[in-house]
Amino acid sequence: MTSKWSEYDKYAFTIFPEANDLAEALFESSARGRDAVAAIKSIRHTAQNQVDWFYNRGSFLQVRPPVWIIRQEKFEEDFYQFLDKAGLHHLKNRIEIETDPVRAHVGSYSESPKLTEKAIDNLRCWYCQDICFYDMCENWLSSQL
Repeated sequence: MTSKWSEYDKYAFTIFPEANDLAEALFESSARGRDAVAAIKSIRHTAQNQVDWFYNRGSFLQVRPPVWIIRQEKFEEDFYQFLDKAGLHHLKNRIEIETDPVRAHVGSYSESPKLTEKAIDNLRCWYCQDICFYDMCENWLSSQL
């Protein structure tokens, strides 16, 4: 299922057709820098930080820990670990994880320009809270094994 672009998406992708262009412009004290911030806050999947989904729940790993955390980059491994931890190991052979790229909605970015060091540094700065949050989750996962 594909979502239609909003008028904000269209505008953002018109100004910054490539992710690298947008990322490099972040933090510039210019009209282009302001456009980059407006664009990244206008695109649905970049507008929010992941950690914001845990508003007022920063200590959830200690206070009310999850059964398991499923990371996109380790989906299959984490999913089966979740089934074990949730007492649902009997479902392992009954659930088939989609591997067809089209049906699994896996995007190919092989045609996209690589991110430059400046773009990577800017994105690390922009998403610093999410990077810390991810590290916190990784540490929790490691402590559970």
